Amino acid sequence: MLRVQPRPSSSESASELDAAAREDLARLQRGYRVKEKERKTEGDQSQYTLRKQQSMIESLQAENADLKKNLSLAGSRQNELKSQLVREKFDELLSHQRQYKESVAEEEKATEILDQKIRDLERDIAQQRKHMGGVHGGEQQHGGLQKQLRVMENRLEKVC
Repeated sequence: MLRVQPRPSSSESASELDAAAREDLARLQRGYRVKEKERKTEGDQSQYTLRKQQSMIESLQAENADLKKNLSLAGSRQNELKSQLVREKFDELLSHQRQYKESVAEEEKATEILDQKIRDLERDIAQQRKHMGGVHGGEQQHGGLQKQLRVMENRLEKVC
């Protein structure tokens, strides 16, 4: 969050204002780096989970294909009894596959939400920088305040 700096009083020096602006900038930059690191970590974790789940899906699909092939080869009555167990296993694997697909979809949705949050944070940071006047905004404000102070002192001297 950007702290609103009060107008300088006669007791405050410009260097204090400059130091406060630098502290704010440093705090914002630290926050940005932390958020970037969190985003990268979450993205990496999501990618790892997705790859792991995709590998599991491929494994299940290969196993599914093998089961179908074996089922088509079984024809005798004795094999029909065994095939019941195979069908149950097949149904169980299909159920697992559906669950993994749902899990992958949820992870992708979560990744999209995180990406949107990151874009929002980056936009907010850019707006904060723009609001502050860029990287050198504090220095420019400081220079303008110094000039205004000199003008006011000169006017005061002329009046006195």
